[in-house]
Amino acid sequence: MPAKAASAVPKKPYKDVIVEALKDSKSRTGLSRQALKKYFTEKLPEFSNSHLNAAIKNGVSAGLFDQKSPSAKVKLTAAAKKPAAKKVAKKPTATAAKKVTKKPAAKKAAPKKKPVTTTKKVVKKVTKKPAAKKTAKK
Repeated sequence: MPAKAASAVPKKPYKDVIVEALKDSKSRTGLSRQALKKYFTEKLPEFSNSHLNAAIKNGVSAGLFDQKSPSAKVKLTAAAKKPAAKKVAKKPTATAAKKVTKKPAAKKAAPKKKPVTTTKKVVKKVTKKPAAKKTAKK
């Protein structure tokens, strides 16, 4: 029997296909599982319902997808909607190589802090003596 020919299309993780489906959809409220299944059957010939369910569950726990309950629609979170920033590696220049060879500067000692002293203010209470009662003359 001849060996299987390698497929020309590389396999994508289910999470990536779900993200792709959610970005392609025009719905702002997300996609249901049935809509995701329909998208998967169009894109992937070897579709597994259990793998889809596991990918949704793991995506929700990882914070990639937002879903209120297992039967609710699946949406992308705000963090997943932002494109990942590409890191650009800079090539070292000749001046950068010279800077590396310098000796590290001696660390300066931190200035000593004076201990904070608190003074208590004494408040004297002034009490008035009761006025003597005047007796009325008859």
